[in-house]
Amino acid sequence: MAYVKTEWKDFPSEDTPITASALNNIEDGVEDLDTRLTTAEGEIDNLQNSSKVLYDNPSGTTGTVTLANSAANFTYIEIIYRTSNNSYDSVKIHNPNGKSVNLFTGNYYDNVIYNQTKTVNISGTIISPLIGQTAVGIYTNGSTNTIITNDSIWIHRVIGYR
Repeated sequence: MAYVKTEWKDFPSEDTPITASALNNIEDGVEDLDTRLTTAEGEIDNLQNSSKVLYDNPSGTTGTVTLANSAANFTYIEIIYRTSNNSYDSVKIHNPNGKSVNLFTGNYYDNVIYNQTKTVNISGTIISPLIGQTAVGIYTNGSTNTIITNDSIWIHRVIGYR
C-alpha cells in the first residue's frame, strides 16, 4: 500500500485537523515501512550469508574434485583441506572460476617445520590438481632435510558463497 502524505498546516488553521483517521494513517505508514524494512534486511542477510556445500568427502581426495554446481555461479568459494600430518586449513577464492590456487600449510612439530603445498585449477564444476605442483618440505635446525614431491594435501570440503 502506498503511503499518502498529509501536508500539515500550523494551528490555528483548520485545514488539517488532528483526527484519529489522520493519526492512524501515520501509524499505518510507519508499520508498513517497518514491515518492508524487516523483509529487506532478511533478504540482504540471506544473500550475504547464503552458502552451498559444493563438495563434501570426510576421507578427502588428492585427485580431481567434482563440484555440485559451477564455481562461476559463486562470488567466492572456500576450499577446506587436510595435510599428511592431519592439520586442516582453508582458503577462500574470490571470483574463483578459471583461477589457479595454491593450497599451502606450514606446521611446526618437535623442532621440525613441515611445509606442504599443492596447486589446483578451478574450472566450472572441476577442481583439478596441477601435475608436478605438489611438494612437502621438511626443515630441521634451519636446514632443508627433505623435499618430497608427492601429493600430501586432501581436499575435504568446498563451500560456495553467493
